[in-house]
Amino acid sequence: MASVSVPRAGAEEGIEWSYNPWREGGVRATLSLAATLTLVALAAWAALPMAMLAALSVAIFALLAPGFIATRCRVDAAGVARRLGFFAWDVRSWTAVQSASLTRHGVRIATGKARGVLAPFHTMVLPLPGSPRDTALRAELHARLEAHGD
Repeated sequence: MASVSVPRAGAEEGIEWSYNPWREGGVRATLSLAATLTLVALAAWAALPMAMLAALSVAIFALLAPGFIATRCRVDAAGVARRLGFFAWDVRSWTAVQSASLTRHGVRIATGKARGVLAPFHTMVLPLPGSPRDTALRAELHARLEAHGD
């Protein structure tokens, strides 16, 4: 079960929740972890210099980690945020948000005007728990996104 903190209606506090890929889809999380380990092993097998191997391993981990590491997400009056790893947050203010939509899998935030191949680099997804128990979270997020014109 996801940890959700939804304030009462009209409150100015933000909404914060957690998403654990192992609880939501253990098979996908397992495949993501296996892909990470396989790619790092292939990079090690290529006999790259140690510094290059370390940099490539960090890049592979950063790219695939959202598939198997639990994360915290927040939507508040200042904007939206998603925890990256253990120490950093990816924060987007409402003034930087071009569009925000509630999808089946989460909140999709687009911050750039890029189209085509570059569009994913200007998009952030706040994953949502998939259980029907979380309808209160979805309803509150829908209201927040409408309040900001999206």
